[in-house]
Amino acid sequence: THSRYVVDLNRDREGQSLYDGDPDPGLCPLLRFDGEPVYLPGGEPTEAEIDARRARWWDPYHDDLAQLVSDTKARCGHVVLPDPPSVRRELPSRFAGRLPDFNLGTCDGEACAPSLQMAVENVLAVSGASYGVNDRFKGGYTTELYGQPKRHLNALQLELVQDCYLDEDEPGRWTPAHPQAQKIGPSLRKLIDVLVAW
Repeated sequence: THSRYVVDLNRDREGQSLYDGDPDPGLCPLLRFDGEPVYLPGGEPTEAEIDARRARWWDPYHDDLAQLVSDTKARCGHVVLPDPPSVRRELPSRFAGRLPDFNLGTCDGEACAPSLQMAVENVLAVSGASYGVNDRFKGGYTTELYGQPKRHLNALQLELVQDCYLDEDEPGRWTPAHPQAQKIGPSLRKLIDVLVAW
């Protein structure tokens, strides 16, 4: 129900950096992904406010997710946890060049079974979309925490570029008639089918 600019659920509880060279470490980001400030000068959250946001949103989310993973493992014997964030196509303050449509991260193959990663890669390879694997997005906190394939816990991050389904100039403006959404929709359905079948 809240933006990751309120509190970033895909960072660890202390807000450790997600990747080398992260210009904005912290649980409550001060910079948007385009490098612009989230807050007016002097409006940045205090440590007390960050603690309050952690208690109000981060802790309950991760408590619930941990319970869901545990319950699913007990019921089914294994877990496949997709983590599907989205990102702008170009982020010059963070990455050089343009990002591919799909960005699959499995913590360099450590977060899910090799056969699951290969199944997802096979879908991406025939999707007609551009994609990268363990390139700029290797997997965030959720993927790293829950990706324990030796314990039958499989997690993967599948970062989708926003202009595949919405107008990046007006985030949140989406319609099923969006040309890219119509193109990418079948691939997303196939990916879900593959995760379920695996």
